[in-house]
Amino acid sequence: MTTKEIEYRLKEYDQHLRLREGVQGEWRVERKIRHGMPMNPANFRHWDDYVTAREGYCLILRLQSNQMDQRIFFTLWANDMQRQGGARVLCDNLDDAYYSRLEKSSAAWGDKVEYQAKERWQSWNTNYPK
Repeated sequence: MTTKEIEYRLKEYDQHLRLREGVQGEWRVERKIRHGMPMNPANFRHWDDYVTAREGYCLILRLQSNQMDQRIFFTLWANDMQRQGGARVLCDNLDDAYYSRLEKSSAAWGDKVEYQAKERWQSWNTNYPK
């Protein structure tokens, strides 16, 4: 795919996306999040990050020249929060997964403690021959 085709498809997918070539030769997919504003370049580790922030964009993907193909759109689609129901749904899913793991972990720990208590009780209450 050419860069023009990718730019066109990015705009089709989301009108706020852009494709920009960075100073280090990498390609950057960025999304407009606010109006541009003056910023201090010293606050940024890389020049490309400064340019992105100064122009009111945020970085979505970094790409090498050999990655300029359909994978861009699959990655965008797979990570699209709106497609997954929005931020609230994602947060609820993360909370549910966390509490489910916590509950399983607590149950496993309780089983282990119960097993050890039974073993100790058996050990203490067993009459060994003298």
